[in-house]
Amino acid sequence: MSKRKNAASEPPAAETLNYEQAVAELELIIDQMESGHTPLEQALADYERGVALLKRCRSIISQAEQKIEHLKASADESAASAAGAVDEACEDEDESDR
Repeated sequence: MSKRKNAASEPPAAETLNYEQAVAELELIIDQMESGHTPLEQALADYERGVALLKRCRSIISQAEQKIEHLKASADESAASAAGAVDEACEDEDESDR
């Protein structure tokens, strides 16, 4: 009596889940497997699903890291531009004082 054998109750594709959903399902699978009451066939199916969920979580984390790096680079460029503008303004002020 497996939850996943019935096509109508198939879980959504791992690629469609957000991070929190994937982690929650992965935690459920881990709890079931740790209980030791899962038949071998189901344990293998759960393991396969867990691998897909883990891959999804890693992908989401990787995307978040890339976005952070992009934002950080943009912020660094903005700060450098602002610093350059301040330096130019100070140079212009120094020249006008002469």
